[in-house]
Amino acid sequence: MDSQDSGSYASTFVQTTVLSASQCVLVLHCVAVLALFLGGCDDAPGVPAPWKSDETTRVILTRDRLILSARPVEFQSISGVKVVGTISGVCLSLRGDIPFRDAQAMAEEFYSNMRTASVRAVVTVAAGQKVILAVPSQSWSEVGQIAKHNELAACVRGRPGDLPIGTSISSIEITAASRLEVEGVYWESTNVFDEAKPR
Repeated sequence: MDSQDSGSYASTFVQTTVLSASQCVLVLHCVAVLALFLGGCDDAPGVPAPWKSDETTRVILTRDRLILSARPVEFQSISGVKVVGTISGVCLSLRGDIPFRDAQAMAEEFYSNMRTASVRAVVTVAAGQKVILAVPSQSWSEVGQIAKHNELAACVRGRPGDLPIGTSISSIEITAASRLEVEGVYWESTNVFDEAKPR
């Protein structure tokens, strides 16, 4: 082998050695991340924490069909209604048997059932304070709370911080600016999407 060939061979050998080292570093990095993940790196931003408790509470307020209007519909002396996460509010079952479709089709279905109704819920916490929940948002569930299958609902929720976690709700009052027929009403609160969760 002449000197030129030896130099090419040496160059190739060095490149191959560097590539192998890089791969080793990558593998070690992955192992280190996995060790942190399994070992309890609680505060690592953006890292999911499945070992923390996910909690969702749902309480059926009524399964009866209601017509909401400016006249308040009240639910008093309710038990088990509490705040377990930042996403909490009152959900109005609009219809069942609505299969899930693309976002635009679901939005059209939602607004068609809402019929431009403006809904407001006033919740009274155990301490006596009143919190207003407004601006209903679309919710869909394959297994519904009121309707058995493919339930479309409008959930009226508060802003972050309006209802602190751990708060108990003693009564709920619902009104609508225009006539709105619903299949039933339930309370829903979840911490599934919260960054910090209780153990």
